[in-house]
Parts: sequence; structure tokens; C-alpha cells
Amino acid sequence: MPRSARIVASGLTVVLLAGLLVLLFGPARGARDDIHAQKHLVAAQLETIRTQLATQKVQLEIARQQLDEARRTREISQKTLDTAQSTLQTAQQTLVVAMQTRDNTAEALTLLREQLRLTRELLAVARATLQQVREINAKTPGSAKAVP
Repeated sequence: MPRSARIVASGLTVVLLAGLLVLLFGPARGARDDIHAQKHLVAAQLETIRTQLATQKVQLEIARQQLDEARRTREISQKTLDTAQSTLQTAQQTLVVAMQTRDNTAEALTLLREQLRLTRELLAVARATLQQVREINAKTPGSAKAVP
């Protein structure tokens, strides 16, 4: 083979080998760069997930505290309701006693009015009797001084 053909053949071989190397290692380098970039993205996502987890743990603790507070509030509300019901029962009993007292007072007032009426009648009878005694005394000599 002539020398120029060998040079051309060697040049073609070098170009072919270079092309083959570029075909083999070019995409692999790009793939490595992609893998490296994905590795960083996955690490960033993992950090984001860890941050979200920490946030959710805080939110869970706050929710538990709110639940505890809601339970305490419910207990206070139940005690308040019990007290209100007890107060209502006492008020109802007081109302019954007050109504009985009112009825008894009304009956006593009626009796007092009747007693006052009878006392007035007795007073009228006593005055009439006194008047008659005075008239009798005035007609009887010597006994006029006994009854004024």
C-alpha cells in the first residue's frame, strides 16, 4: 500500500476511533451529569420532605394541645351546666315555697280582714251596750256615777 493510502487509512482510523469514543463516552458523560443533577434534586426533595415532616410534627403537637384544651373546656362547660341545673332546681323549689307563702299570706290576710270586721262589729255592739248602760244609769237614781 502506498504511503499516502496508509496515511489516509490511519487518518480515517483515527477519525473513526475518535467518533466511536465520542459516541461511547459523550452520552455517558451527559448521563453522568444528568444523574448528578438528579441526585441533587432528590437530595433537595428529601430535605423538603424532612422540613414538611418537622412542620407536621409541630402541627400535630398543636392539634393535641388544642384537643386537650377542648376537653378541659368541655369539662368546665359540663360543670357549669350541672351548676345551672342545680340552680334551676333550687329556684323552682324556691318558687314553690314562695307561692305557698303567698297563698298562706293571702289566707292570713283574709282571716285578718274577717277578724277586723268582727272586731268592728264587736266594737259597735260594745258601744251600743255602753250607750244602753248609760241610758239605764241615767234612769236609775244613785248609780249614774258608776258608769262614765
